[in-house]
Amino acid sequence: MTISDPSMISKWENLQNSRVFKYLFPHCIYIYIYIYIHIHTYIYTLERIANSFERLSITFERESAVASFCSLKQALELDWTSDKAKAALKKTPADYFLLQVLLKFRTDRGRDPDPRSFDEDSQALRQIRDDVMERLSVSPSLLNDLFSSFCFSELSPVCAVVGGVLGQEVVKALYQRDAPHRNFFFFDARKGNGVVDYFGPN
Repeated sequence: MTISDPSMISKWENLQNSRVFKYLFPHCIYIYIYIYIHIHTYIYTLERIANSFERLSITFERESAVASFCSLKQALELDWTSDKAKAALKKTPADYFLLQVLLKFRTDRGRDPDPRSFDEDSQALRQIRDDVMERLSVSPSLLNDLFSSFCFSELSPVCAVVGGVLGQEVVKALYQRDAPHRNFFFFDARKGNGVVDYFGPN
């Protein structure tokens, strides 16, 4: 292809340096211009495509967002004495407090509750519950004494559900397309349902 008009040569060189030209040609998409009389139309069209490509890139950059999440420590150390927190307490899953009891048990003993020491560990779990609830200024009745009997095993179906949700959240974080859960997922094996709830600074 030969272009004799100096202004068209300049436009063609600018087009070759554009993003759209560099993107299309490595993918074996070739543009042939056979008729000189149509060279103005072709280059004008390609310039519009290149400009649209640039604007599209800028739009995506402007619309990018950053999701911020509080730390686990902040989520577990809420002030339950405020009126707003007390009102939300009625809808708070008991699993939130059960999680804190199990974390405390693991910190103190360096292990999970063991069925071989069921009586001893059950008593320890109930004592830890009382201590945790007192520290959080909430009633121990939110976790009745039967809660300890659910802490001595891991059910494979439950692990599969929770593991699947965890994998889904990892994919979200890697691809940055959908917002991850914010910020707790609780699954009740007895009822067979899961719930996403937020705990942290407002």
